[in-house]
Amino acid sequence: MGKEKRQGAYFKITPNPSGRMNPGDVACCPLVSNVGTWDEVKEKHHDWELSECPECGAGIWLSTIAVALIREGGRYACTKCALQGAAGGTAEDLKRIRKEHGHG
Repeated sequence: MGKEKRQGAYFKITPNPSGRMNPGDVACCPLVSNVGTWDEVKEKHHDWELSECPECGAGIWLSTIAVALIREGGRYACTKCALQGAAGGTAEDLKRIRKEHGHG
């Protein structure tokens, strides 16, 4: 797991309409505590997968798009960690977390 923090106090937060991640990008994954439980989100986001932030261990939601970007080499973290400049987890972290939870 990448625990290093990015240097500098400023970074740009923008949506990525290209569907590709650039080097250094970290996908911000919604926190369960902000969005809700499966019963609260399944109607609107039926493709989301419950996981955990590789930085802090908090419950997060991963969309199929986020998983695809992670598999292509992108990094991910919960919104809080990403906004604090965390380096984020990799596809290997996602595999490990899935295995720990019996999903892989």
